[in-house]
Amino acid sequence: MLTNGLVGVRFNKELHLCYQSHDCGPEGLGTEVVSFVRGLQRDSLRMKIFKENIRKVEWVDEIDNPTKEQAEKLIRDPEILESLKYNEDWHTQFSFDPMACFEYVILFGLPIIPEHREYSLEKPTDLIAYAYVMDLNRDVLELYRGGHRMGEFSFQALVDLVKADWGRMSSTWEDY
Repeated sequence: MLTNGLVGVRFNKELHLCYQSHDCGPEGLGTEVVSFVRGLQRDSLRMKIFKENIRKVEWVDEIDNPTKEQAEKLIRDPEILESLKYNEDWHTQFSFDPMACFEYVILFGLPIIPEHREYSLEKPTDLIAYAYVMDLNRDVLELYRGGHRMGEFSFQALVDLVKADWGRMSSTWEDY
C-alpha cells in the first residue's frame, strides 16, 4: 500500500521523525514498530543500548547530504560510502526502512540517520496518514492518524499484547 507515514523517537526535548512512503498503516509499519518496542521492553540490555546510542545519533535532513565528517562515520558500510562518493541520494540506503535504522543503532551504533524535517506533528497534513513515536522519556508509543494525536500505549502494555489485540486496539486508538 502507498500509505505514507512517519516513525520517530522522542527523548529529552528532542523529536526526530523518519519518513516511510509505503505500508504505514497499523497492520504494516505499526506492527513493525510494536514488534520493535516489545523486543526492547523484553530485553533491558537492548533497551539500554538503544537509549544510549540513539542519543548519539546525528540526524541529517533527507534533502541534505551528510558532511564529510558524518560520511566518514559510515565507514562500516562500504555500499553507503560508495553511494556518497557519487553524490547519490545517500538517504535511500535507509529511508525505505526506518525500523532497520533503529535496529542498526542497537547492533552497530549507526552514527547518522536521515530524518524528514519537512513534516512535523505540530502541523497536521493529509500527506502523512500515520505516525508512530517512541517516547523514550515516558516509555510510551504515541499514535497519530492524519496528523492528529489519537492515543498512546505504554511499552509494557505492548509487551502484554497478542497480535490480535494490537489490531483491535489500534483500530479504536484508545489510550492504554
